[in-house]
Amino acid sequence: MARKKSIGIRSNLKGLVSDQQLSRVARKTGFVKRRHKINPAKFFWTLLLGLGS
Repeated sequence: MARKKSIGIRSNLKGLVSDQQLSRVARKTGFVKRRHKINPAKFFWTLLLGLGS
């Protein structure tokens, strides 16, 4: 059987929290000091989507 297309969970979630918002919060909280070491948006989405699987 063919797989159904994704329902767009990722795009729906990205609509709730933008990468710019994540970067701003990461800097304010001290999570990152240099964005080149850790990209806060990629870290957040990896953590969020990884825990769901």
